[in-house]
Amino acid sequence: MSLSLLPTQASLLSNLTSSRGPPRTVLVGKLLGGHDASGSLSPSVEDIHGHVTGMSSTIAARINNCIGIAGIVKIRPIRLVGTPTGNATERQVKKAWEMANKFNDSDVLVYAAGEPFTKDMSMMYKRVITEAAGEVEIPCSSANSMPGVVCVAATLTANPMVLLSEASLLASFGVPGTEVMVAEMRNEVGQWQYGKGQGSSCATAILVV
Repeated sequence: MSLSLLPTQASLLSNLTSSRGPPRTVLVGKLLGGHDASGSLSPSVEDIHGHVTGMSSTIAARINNCIGIAGIVKIRPIRLVGTPTGNATERQVKKAWEMANKFNDSDVLVYAAGEPFTKDMSMMYKRVITEAAGEVEIPCSSANSMPGVVCVAATLTANPMVLLSEASLLASFGVPGTEVMVAEMRNEVGQWQYGKGQGSSCATAILVV
């Protein structure tokens, strides 16, 4: 079984397996070759924004505990953005999805990112997600009608029946996604730090494992 982690999540998985710090051991033997869809002149899957560090640390923690599918899957990192802003262009999103769809050995594609709704982006999602799912609908509003596709919303950890955002009303289901302890990027002196994260990205990372 293999797992392709798409855009933001994926980049840090490579970072965790570099020689930079303690998280390295939890992903030994888990990573497949990484790919860069950002268009950077120097292709890499290193995290330079921080979002992927937080989300991937959740997955890495579960792998370390050998809980759920994360204990047996292989992970293929795909970097979406190569700039500190973390803002992806339509071209980068399209390229990342198309790249992921080329790997026939992937059982799960995880996309933990968000951007304003536009007609062009919705058309792009319809094309590339349809190719992966074999249907004609688009998440999040239509995810329930697409076999194999789910749209995850974050709920309050203290009250799992309450959504973190009303914009999530059309999601497939909710997962507690607040007060989540996540790894942050190393500070100026090279120390790993931890903080609290929240949002649909956290919920997605928890759901995967």
